[in-house]
Amino acid sequence: MRTSGETGQLTSPPSDPAVQQRLAGDIERLLDATRNHAAGDGQAAARSIADAATPFLIWLRHLEIADEEPRTAGLLNGARAALVESVAAAALGLGRACIAASRLQIDLVVAYTYYRSHLEEWERVQREGKGFVTRGQIQDLHCDSVVGFKSRLALLNSHGISIDGLYRALSAHIHGQSDLTIPTSNQLEEVVFSGALFASVIDAQTQTLAAVSHYLCALYADDWPSLPPTVIDFTRRVLTRPQRVDFFDTSTRPS
Repeated sequence: MRTSGETGQLTSPPSDPAVQQRLAGDIERLLDATRNHAAGDGQAAARSIADAATPFLIWLRHLEIADEEPRTAGLLNGARAALVESVAAAALGLGRACIAASRLQIDLVVAYTYYRSHLEEWERVQREGKGFVTRGQIQDLHCDSVVGFKSRLALLNSHGISIDGLYRALSAHIHGQSDLTIPTSNQLEEVVFSGALFASVIDAQTQTLAAVSHYLCALYADDWPSLPPTVIDFTRRVLTRPQRVDFFDTSTRPS
């Protein structure tokens, strides 16, 4: 790009017809790859994510109704939108976009659990664009302030359910932290994932949806009588009977 001397506006350099023709061909091959994927594996992948999203979406709606707070509603709306992005990316085979949307779901929901009771801090973040409390910091705060939260996370971890582990794995891809997670596409159509690699991305997304739901149940378990039965049952099913007693440690517990 260059600046026009008369107007100061950015202008494009003269286009090379050969370059434009090659780009048009590349884009057409990309479109073919996404169409083929959407007609095959993409449909099943999108359905599997949508099916796994039920507890996650019930939680978002429950929190919206419980708080009725417009100042932080954008965080929940954003988490829902990130799920839509993930389904769309899965349908088209855009694996790295699906990974980014999966991690964003964690970031936004966990941020909401903090900022729902720290509204002035959230408004300051909106005004100044700084001071956002990270997911790890929020989790540490919850562990220190919410009785039983840390032990409930440990119970979930004993069944291989770890929002920390998922977040680290997703972040490794987003930040390109190893040769295994650095992008390798040399052609536009190569951004469309397939085979075992694509399946692993979809698995990470469905695990993320489940882990977020279990995380919220661990955080708000003491208020279980006010929680939607679907999300309670979803977490109960992964716990042993003795663990359920410890997890829902109130005077009256779900059996």
